Amino acid sequence: MDKSLLYGGLSGVVESCFSHPIDFYKVKYQESVFNGQSRKHMIPFMINQVKTNGFLSLYTGFVPKIVSIIPVRTTFWGVQDICNKNLQIKDKMTKYTVSGLVAGFFQTVVETPAEVAKIKLMNGQTSTVITMKNAFNGFRWNAIRNSVFCSAVCLSNNYHQEDDKVLKFLVNASSAFMISIATQPFDFMKTKYQINDHTYKLSFFDAVRWYKLKMFSGTFSRAYTGAINMGVGALVFNYLMSY
Repeated sequence: MDKSLLYGGLSGVVESCFSHPIDFYKVKYQESVFNGQSRKHMIPFMINQVKTNGFLSLYTGFVPKIVSIIPVRTTFWGVQDICNKNLQIKDKMTKYTVSGLVAGFFQTVVETPAEVAKIKLMNGQTSTVITMKNAFNGFRWNAIRNSVFCSAVCLSNNYHQEDDKVLKFLVNASSAFMISIATQPFDFMKTKYQINDHTYKLSFFDAVRWYKLKMFSGTFSRAYTGAINMGVGALVFNYLMSY
């Protein structure tokens, strides 16, 4: 097995341990928007959550996330690396963009059923049964979000091969932070579809007319999550690949 596949999975486990509480807050924030409720800012929310339900409540939905993260990040990092090595494209920017698009699509195929289960748990649903009917809820929006995000990270991680690991961490984290903000409306659509267990139909333009700027709900919490995931994940992946 290509070592990039193994190391990609290991990097995912490390990043999830750091970022899951922020991801939990992001989902709860978006849920409150869907229901027309107010939601506290992230730090007060987390403090109240710990006081009320205990520290581990911040890791609600962690089991499907951690079970899926190895194949998800194996796909995310491994497919990028394989494409980068084998695509016969001379222009680096084009090659890394294509590698990211391919990796993002395949990541979505692996990730979506686990995302549906995670969202169900975070949303307090008692049944987390995943069926063929709901396993790929929100797939379209998740695929757009992941493909654009992965392309940006692939570019930032490979276009300049800095030896300074701190600089590399900052470049990848910053890139992930900015692209998370840009792709937030697609994350909003993904979560909306996954919270609704039935077949849900809402076009992107209808959502824009209905929700307007609310489609950016949870933007910064997701941006922080993305920065942690790609900063820490890329740091671990690049470190392991260097040996």
